[in-house]
Amino acid sequence: MSSAAAVAWQFSARDHAVREAREKTTLRIIAVSFFALAAYVSVDAVRALAGTGEADRSDPGIVIAALSLAIMPFLSASTAPTASTAPTASTAPTASTAPTASTAPTACNCCS
Repeated sequence: MSSAAAVAWQFSARDHAVREAREKTTLRIIAVSFFALAAYVSVDAVRALAGTGEADRSDPGIVIAALSLAIMPFLSASTAPTASTAPTASTAPTASTAPTASTAPTACNCCS
């Protein structure tokens, strides 16, 4: 949820320069969220494999899952129009989309 909220915050700005300035912070929030999730899953997996921890009912987990299920479609719908029109570093052309020697126009047609 924190990643989706960070992206929504990034694209909530109307000014392109503000969105660009927020992009780095947004990416860091997303990275920290995923690393925290990976650490949690790793510790939980080791505990389960060692036989020291069994899955219990988690009321906060159920609430978070239910809120995510309810909120994510609206966040996705609200950021899609903005995200598709906002040029950012993550949507910039890459080396794989740049013209290559085989696709670039030649100087003359005498050699072909």
